[in-house]
Amino acid sequence: MQTPVTSRAIQMNTTLPEKLSHWVDCPFGSTHWGRFGAAGVLIIKSARGGAEVLLQQRALWTHHGGEWSTPGGAIEEGETSLIGAMREAKEETGISARSLLVTGLITHECQCGWRYDVFIATTRKPVRVKKNSESAALKWVKTTRVERLDLLPAFRVSWDAHPYLLNGSVFPR
Repeated sequence: MQTPVTSRAIQMNTTLPEKLSHWVDCPFGSTHWGRFGAAGVLIIKSARGGAEVLLQQRALWTHHGGEWSTPGGAIEEGETSLIGAMREAKEETGISARSLLVTGLITHECQCGWRYDVFIATTRKPVRVKKNSESAALKWVKTTRVERLDLLPAFRVSWDAHPYLLNGSVFPR
């Protein structure tokens, strides 16, 4: 059973049911989204001229709206991080877990115990993307051009901290 970190509901125009996502006040000075942590998927496909990753430009009404990151979000009670990441990917991109092959995992863990898991996955076959209201846009981006975008700060740290992402060693050729 998952134990949530002390949380407070985000101030929005709508009320979130208790079981859904909440902000977590971290005793180390950070604020995190998701009482049970959060997870996302870095989706990779082979393309002419090198691998591409699917990035989501967050809707303006979301936290860090307008910035680019991986599809992802809060893990719900009872979900594993992989199930949560795949659910979020399906909701935000229309890509089902059956279309993906998970090849890696990057975990970012705060001292308070909250964590964000980023699953690295390649497409098994050509996929169509379909954005939902949480996305201003979805875009396949050459790995050599990711750094040029206005990235969500945590995603930029993750991207910069893992240079093997940049040299293509985890990407299909």
